[in-house]
Amino acid sequence: MSESETDVDDATTEGGDEEKAPVTWEGELKDGWIPVGVGLATYPNGDTYQGNYENGKKNGQGKYTFARGAWFRGKKHGQGVYTYSNGDRYQGEWVDDLRHGQGTYYFNESMSSYIGTWEAGHFIMGQWVWRDGNTYEGTFYKEQPIGRGRYKFRSTNNEYIGNFERTEIPRSLDPDAPVDVKLEFKEALLRTVPVKE
Repeated sequence: MSESETDVDDATTEGGDEEKAPVTWEGELKDGWIPVGVGLATYPNGDTYQGNYENGKKNGQGKYTFARGAWFRGKKHGQGVYTYSNGDRYQGEWVDDLRHGQGTYYFNESMSSYIGTWEAGHFIMGQWVWRDGNTYEGTFYKEQPIGRGRYKFRSTNNEYIGNFERTEIPRSLDPDAPVDVKLEFKEALLRTVPVKE
């Protein structure tokens, strides 16, 4: 799951090996099955190539990403790095294709991150760091703060220490209807943290 990326300029593989056909191709097809033009190819081992194809072979500019990492029976397992299509990235431990154990998830769009403990694909305990340097440290439920925690505000050196409570508010009397979730910071203590010099 850790990966290395290589920009390639031509279709020649190292050592002149014959080019393997992609398992999936997102792009134009000639005669219904031959990759042509710009697209994304995914190979059986998880490698990907994003770039130009001509008559089913890489040709011109492109980016080849090699999949490496720990796998068990075809699933991510152990240490690794995985970059998602939206640019988000997870670096840490995996079990049965799920984030599980210690790891860090980087959010590309918001430039924030979770650092801490994961269980069955969910972040349960650790630190949420925002782009502006503010942090929340504590427990989480479905990636939301809940239970004992501490907010630190970088710009003011203030921090809130207390308990988050999660309240589900039904949208209707139907038991299967979606609910609105309200998070409240209870029993909060505000204090100013001395600046260390």
